[in-house]
Amino acid sequence: MAGGLPKAFYLTPIFFVGAFVALVILVQGYAYVTLKAPLAEALGSDSRNRGIEASAYYRYNIPGGSIVLNIDDIGYGTKNVDIMRVMLQFAKTQKHTQHDWVILSCRGVEKFKIKGSHFRTLGLEYGDQNPLYTMRTLPENIYRMNGTRAYPVWEGGALGVMSEQMKNFSEFTTEWLR
Repeated sequence: MAGGLPKAFYLTPIFFVGAFVALVILVQGYAYVTLKAPLAEALGSDSRNRGIEASAYYRYNIPGGSIVLNIDDIGYGTKNVDIMRVMLQFAKTQKHTQHDWVILSCRGVEKFKIKGSHFRTLGLEYGDQNPLYTMRTLPENIYRMNGTRAYPVWEGGALGVMSEQMKNFSEFTTEWLR
């Protein structure tokens, strides 16, 4: 047997365990490069993000489907708008990627989801779009975990619509972080 392992080795349990471990390491490495490191960079690049601990990972640890943005801890004095900024800064790091859904969770409990295409749009627009517009219109693009719209799309007079949208934004962030 010159230069290799015997054929029978590839059918042994140790080979399958080794292959599984290698696959897990590859998946976690990919998750680190594509999600965890970009989120850490977003958190660290803005001093206003101090006190916010967050993590990002592939849902069910399967790359290519949905991702989870989890708020792990919120420091004293952190406002809902600070969490929104972190989400938008993370969206900016994901603007060149395609995800089915972005799941919004807090302390490991999945609360809401956003279509991946809208999350991508948030990332593309971050820094250019008026933040108040983004805050007002975000809730109408939020879905409950069962797939139903979490908040209505408002129509009517500008002041009435803006008032309802801001109320929905406050309800959304409060419920997400509860």
